[in-house]
Amino acid sequence: MALFEQQFHSVMLNVVQQFPAGKKRNKYAKAASTFRVPYWDWAIAPPAGKPTLPLVLTQSTISVTSPSGPQTIANPLFRYQFAPLDSANFYYAPWNAWQVTLRWPTSEDPSATSQQNLAQAAVENGRLNLRDNVYNLFTQCSQYAEFSNDASGNSDAGCHTSLEAIHDQIHSLVGGNNDGHMTYLWYAAFDPIFWLHHA
Repeated sequence: MALFEQQFHSVMLNVVQQFPAGKKRNKYAKAASTFRVPYWDWAIAPPAGKPTLPLVLTQSTISVTSPSGPQTIANPLFRYQFAPLDSANFYYAPWNAWQVTLRWPTSEDPSATSQQNLAQAAVENGRLNLRDNVYNLFTQCSQYAEFSNDASGNSDAGCHTSLEAIHDQIHSLVGGNNDGHMTYLWYAAFDPIFWLHHA
């Protein structure tokens, strides 16, 4: 995560230098100086009228201010476009045929698309349970091993789950029952939401 953040910051500084000298460049340079990878707090209640899975993660395009002015671009948080997909590195089907990362894919067909509405619904339906489980861990668990991971066997009577198990639930809720990229360890980091979840 630290390396990812450093590389992202380096790219950000390069983009800032492409803006004409002046007020706007200074504003973005100041913002870049305090940049940290943003995170998605999936347990917090979203603002009124907003979804739990933020729109910035589910919209295919976004509007940005570039050095040449405002423009609409493909949203880099929506999905990752393999350019090109090296199917030899994705041993199993259907991942070795999908050209983009998918959330709740419509099928295993190479032309499958994401069903962002199902990802949104799954995350929304799981939010309160996830929040309560985190609260219970902090208030009921007395042993760090049981609190933190599944390998401990949860011998602490106050621990009914672990942070690792809660973390894994997010992967499944976002990836979906139809095996989207976030569902599987081998492919999850290709989905941009992976980085916001792990930050």
